Amino acid sequence: MKNTKLTVNIIELVPKEWTVEEVDDNLFKVYYINKGRGNSPKPIILPKEINISNKLIEGMSMYIGDGKLSKDLGHLEFTSKDFDLLNFMRNFFERILLQKVNRIRKRNNAYSFQLSSKILRIIFGTIVEKVLAVDYSLEPKLRKAFLRGIFAAEGSVNIQKKENYLAYLGIHLSYEKEKELANLVSSLLNLEGVSHKQFSRPNKGERYIQITGWENYFKANQMNLFSLSKRKTQQFQDHLNSRKLYFNINSDFLNIILKEQNKRQLAFEINEDYNALRRRIVKKSLGKEQMKKICALFSISKKEILPFVNTIKIWNSSPIKNRETINYVIDKYLPDKIKNHKTWLP
Repeated sequence: MKNTKLTVNIIELVPKEWTVEEVDDNLFKVYYINKGRGNSPKPIILPKEINISNKLIEGMSMYIGDGKLSKDLGHLEFTSKDFDLLNFMRNFFERILLQKVNRIRKRNNAYSFQLSSKILRIIFGTIVEKVLAVDYSLEPKLRKAFLRGIFAAEGSVNIQKKENYLAYLGIHLSYEKEKELANLVSSLLNLEGVSHKQFSRPNKGERYIQITGWENYFKANQMNLFSLSKRKTQQFQDHLNSRKLYFNINSDFLNIILKEQNKRQLAFEINEDYNALRRRIVKKSLGKEQMKKICALFSISKKEILPFVNTIKIWNSSPIKNRETINYVIDKYLPDKIKNHKTWLP
């Protein structure tokens, strides 16, 4: 599919030798009769077409990551150690493809289900090919959805507990079978402006994509990369919340807020330790909580604060200069609304 279509016509994916019967305006039944030995597969009912939506792409890429396309063409199977992912895929099959998942099994600390249908297996495999062939350069929302699904299935938040720092975000794929998938994921990250490296480890049967640096972590968070996995969302947010976030501000900002009061008075007004605040002012680098309090005290809106922030910094990492990232962090971590707001600019 060179140019992205907004729908997949499932009837067109049915092999010509199979039988198709219309059920209603939206549904059709498909089956075929074995001419040789063995029972004929059970007929199934499918939607005539499905929209290429965010939910479809999320589900398909999650299945590409943790699902199985059986070699015997007899069934589909999805396995995950996270029940929320299994539940997501169950809803995906039931709501989008109208296929009921009757049984969920737990084995070796993982959950799984199977859909035993040769017909569904073959058609679903063709839908996977369509999804992988989408021109994601033309569809920003869909490429973000693809990255969310594949990260939920194959992603990791790698925190070094001893030193307590986020070493990297990883997407782990098969060395032998998923070279093209790794290249696709890499190209989507490039389109999102997320710097990364791709590594191969043949001895471990793995190729993986590694994302490092807080500017890239914030970009990943901005596209909701973790949102489909509760466990990975919690890992990232817990680590982020434990980090000290600083706003590097310019002299104009300090001149305005200290115009009618000195540093000691300001510290009293926002209930901060004077010496700690003074050191931050000298460095022109205010902590997240200090900035929140100052915004509240002076009724400063997010829009008004933007021109005065030069960079942001997470603890001892390199300063982030990218304006889009700075705008995102200010919007996410400073107060949403200021009561009785009046412009504070002179």
